[in-house]
Amino acid sequence: MKNEAYDLLAEAAGVSICLIEPREDFDECIVTLATRNDETFAVYDRDKVLSVLANEHGMGTEDAKEYFQFNMAHMWVGDGTWAFTEDLS
Repeated sequence: MKNEAYDLLAEAAGVSICLIEPREDFDECIVTLATRNDETFAVYDRDKVLSVLANEHGMGTEDAKEYFQFNMAHMWVGDGTWAFTEDLS
């Protein structure tokens, strides 16, 4: 249901939001949608993404962090590219 809600919000706003695939694994990591310079994008919980990589994709903790840094955190796929929250505590 959650991924359908994001699809409906994006459609209603007339925007294209880039989401991390496979969505059935990573949509649960979305915490909100945000706007930057008239661009709407998904914001993911970094720790949840790392947990999915480690637990659902069979990576160890260090491999998950490395994969995340190189393949997700600094990736730019155009307007609507996602962002991540980070726990500052």
